[in-house]
Order: sequence, then C-alpha cells, then structure tokens
Amino acid sequence: MEIAVTGRHHILLIGAPGCGKTMALERIPSIMNSLSEDEYLEVQALYQAAGIHRDAGDFCPPFRKPHSSISRGALIGGGAVPKVGEITLAHKGVLFLDELAQFDAKCIEALRQPLEDKQIILNRLGRDYTMPADFLLAAAMNPCPCGNSFTPEACRCSAGQKRSYYHRLSGPVLDRFDLILTVGQEAKKMDAETETSAVIRSRVLEHIREEQRELSDTPYSYFSQIQGEDIEKICPLNKESQKILKEEQKKHHISMRGIHKIVRTAKTIAGMEQQSGIGEGHLIEALSLRNMEFLSEAVGYE
Repeated sequence: MEIAVTGRHHILLIGAPGCGKTMALERIPSIMNSLSEDEYLEVQALYQAAGIHRDAGDFCPPFRKPHSSISRGALIGGGAVPKVGEITLAHKGVLFLDELAQFDAKCIEALRQPLEDKQIILNRLGRDYTMPADFLLAAAMNPCPCGNSFTPEACRCSAGQKRSYYHRLSGPVLDRFDLILTVGQEAKKMDAETETSAVIRSRVLEHIREEQRELSDTPYSYFSQIQGEDIEKICPLNKESQKILKEEQKKHHISMRGIHKIVRTAKTIAGMEQQSGIGEGHLIEALSLRNMEFLSEAVGYE
C-alpha cells in the first residue's frame, strides 16, 4: 500500500475470500496526502456539477467504490447530456473495483484509455466533452471462481474454469497495473508489531518528491518507440539491472508499457530508501511486485 500511494501505482490484489484484500485497499485513503487547495477546488467543482454533496471542509482524496453491476456509462460517464462517471468522481483520489472479474468486460476495457490519458473524452451530437480522470486504480479479485485456488485441496474449479475466469481480464487491462500481488491467509500473530495509518502516512508524505514524479509523468508511448534490445537507452539502470530486465522481458514477453511500469516502481522503491539511483535490489523487488508468474498464467505471456 505504501509503495502504491507513494508512486501512485495502480494495484491489484488477488486472494481467497476473507483474506483481507478488500479491507487493506479500503485503507488507502488513510495514508494518502490531503488534497492541495487547487485539487480541492477542482474536486468540489466536479461534485457540484454532478449534483453530489461533498463536505465543504473535506480535503481528503475522493474514494469511489462502484458495485460490479455498474453500467459502462455510469462508470466512465455519458448520456445524451454527458454526466460525469465514477472515474471522474474519483479524480485526484482512488477508484476501488472490488471483485474485478465480476465487472462487465466492456466496463473494464473502457478504463484503458482514461488510465493512460488521465481524462475521458466523450462525443455527443458532434461535440467533444473532456472530463478529468486522474485516479489511482485499486482492485481486488479471487484467484478462481470458487476462491480457493491457493488451497488446491479445497478448490473445486477445473483448469478450464480457471482459464475462463482469468480471461475475463484482457492482457492490456492487466498490463496497466503496476503492482499485482497475491494475498495469503496466514494467521497474524496477536503480539506482532503493527503500524497505524498515521505512521505510514507520515512516511508517504516524506517520500513524495518532485523527482519521484519525473519518470511517472513520462508516457509509456516514449518507451514504445525504443526496441527491447535498447533498454539501456531509456532506463536509468546500471548494466547488471539492465541485464536482469532484458532476461525477464525475454522470458515473459513484457511489453514496453510493462517495462515502463516496472522501472517506475523500482524508482519509487529507490526513492523510499533515499537512493538516487535504481539498484538491482530495487528492480528485483519491482519485478516481484508485478507478479510476472501470475501474468504468464493469466494471459499466456509464456
């Protein structure tokens, strides 16, 4: 959660029912920075335009959690007279999609362009309407239809059912998540040391720096102009890290968008450790957080 918020990385948690993934993602706003004055005014204006009351003194980032039965128009906006959708109401905040695989495929696919452009452009009666949609996407899903894929002896799903379930999410959609994590059900010791949201939030505020946003704001299209064998031309990595990334790209057929996201995450981790450059450890951690094994299984990257 801390890495996701610090670098504004889209995150997907995969785990069995009751493992805590929903509870964890619902806590994201508690460790986020408050809205700046300009962001506050922008968010308030959007809510007023939508006819939704928002407390005048609320500087907390928006947190929207639409149900999986939501329509495409309600999610991204639309109508004869265009109205803002959930992605615009989540502007400068979090859009949380619980049970991601249960959403209509058209709704999920409609998120692809807004996630890249941070806005949605709707055309109605020959006019273009541009609505902001700069949000952090957080999502959760079960590992299979019955939810017990991580406990083979309890799973009732066939291999075909699992593939069908995974294929509800296209490769391009999964490619837009920076962090893809599997969540286990290991019992936490009652006497284990814990941290409050306030403690984590203080670190997040400390780590957020303009230099950490520099690479984040570089569109992946810049990366796509360079061939995979020329990674060293676009990534601020040492030779050993470049070698690791090339090997992973070849093994898992990682797209240039994927390379962009992995390097972004590694840069965030390095910044959190107060390191100016990306080391091998930062890159390896970023690769593990992207969960290439799951992507390979889910969308057939291998």
